[in-house]
Amino acid sequence: MYIRIWYEVGASGQESTKRTTREGQTPPQKPSDGWGKAAEIPDLSGKTREEADVILRNAGLKATTNNPSTTPGGYTKYTFDDGSYIWIGPDGEIDRLPKQTKETRGWRIDPTTGDLVSPHTFPPERLK
Repeated sequence: MYIRIWYEVGASGQESTKRTTREGQTPPQKPSDGWGKAAEIPDLSGKTREEADVILRNAGLKATTNNPSTTPGGYTKYTFDDGSYIWIGPDGEIDRLPKQTKETRGWRIDPTTGDLVSPHTFPPERLK
């Protein structure tokens, strides 16, 4: 089961905890323009980090000075001009996220089908 917990600070300044689960939920309807470029990129399994970097940079990254960006922990985020993005972890595991809306928050893109799925319910996509 996937459980997501996050914190929000309301207008009163009070922090509240929200909790959602994806078990048993149906993904939102696919919009006419799709889930974004992150869903259109072919499966990157077995590619080197350098090969994946070239493919992702050629796919239409959002034009910013720090794109892709890398966290101190070694996670690299590629943000596309349509709002979808791909994370590559230090171990080479890849997470694809659709264009972010209230309905798509928390869902992932299955690299083999391009459909939205719950996290950790499909075989991981991993670099060499």
